[in-house]
Amino acid sequence: MASRVATTSPPSPQPAVVGAVDTDDFPTAVRRAVAHDRKVAVRAAGHGLYADLGDTVLISTTRMDTVQVDLHTRTARVGAGVP
Repeated sequence: MASRVATTSPPSPQPAVVGAVDTDDFPTAVRRAVAHDRKVAVRAAGHGLYADLGDTVLISTTRMDTVQVDLHTRTARVGAGVP
């Protein structure tokens, strides 16, 4: 009787998602991605998602949702996650 040999391919890497709260989170996420031989992608404000993120660290800016207004200088800072 012939034996059956099952061949399976290794599972594809799963994407990792980093919910950045401020700009300090970016260097840490990129360093970890590089250390694990992964790609890096940034998703700003809920759009621009890539179809295949297999071996990617996705940095989401959705949590960077603050707005700061300086009335004295008449300037505003808007976080990357503000829709």
